[in-house]
Amino acid sequence: MGKYSELVYRKGNLVAYLIDKKLTEQVLSLDGYLRQIYLNYGLKMMPVSNSIILEELNRYSGQDWTEFFNKYIDGTDELPLTKNFQYLRPNNF
Repeated sequence: MGKYSELVYRKGNLVAYLIDKKLTEQVLSLDGYLRQIYLNYGLKMMPVSNSIILEELNRYSGQDWTEFFNKYIDGTDELPLTKNFQYLRPNNF
């Protein structure tokens, strides 16, 4: 986890922020995507794996999120937040 080790709970929120930001650029939203997951899996009490989350996100957005998942969810790359949170001190993340 590296830079985010003491902020493990924040990393999930920051990843969600980045996903929502990218979806918003397509006039989509994280809320819409999560609604789709709930309708397709949650209501049916079906388990949802990381591969299903990626597959459904690809389908919902019409884009391939594999690289994003490899870098920031499954990997340890630093989240690209510098431009998003310039007002925060650099050591906060």
